[in-house]
Amino acid sequence: MPPSLAFIAAVRESTCGTKRTSSIPYALGQRVSFEQAEGLRLEAIKDESALHGLRQEIDQAVLAPVYETIDRVAKELPGNVGLLGFCGAPWTLATYMIAGMGTRDQLPSREFTYRHPLAIRGPLRG
Repeated sequence: MPPSLAFIAAVRESTCGTKRTSSIPYALGQRVSFEQAEGLRLEAIKDESALHGLRQEIDQAVLAPVYETIDRVAKELPGNVGLLGFCGAPWTLATYMIAGMGTRDQLPSREFTYRHPLAIRGPLRG
């Protein structure tokens, strides 16, 4: 797992008109989608083998459209307007990756951590 799991997600129209999803979980090999009226959905990590099935390093090429979009938006903004973004801490990202979505009580992630305390240490190094 990469030392920093800052969460970035962006959806953009590709040249063929389909939506493409780019995010840190996707760059690590996790299936990611956006559901209308629901939001971000990931293939939930149910056990240690699913966690170990992810890439050990972020595929920066997967994130290239995100970086490009941020650059393009920033260049279009007037000089006195800042660009704000969202970046989740390692625990926030882990909760999404384990549960497959955001949860109010983060119960799936807490249970996973109790069941697999050593497995979760790598991803939580920030």
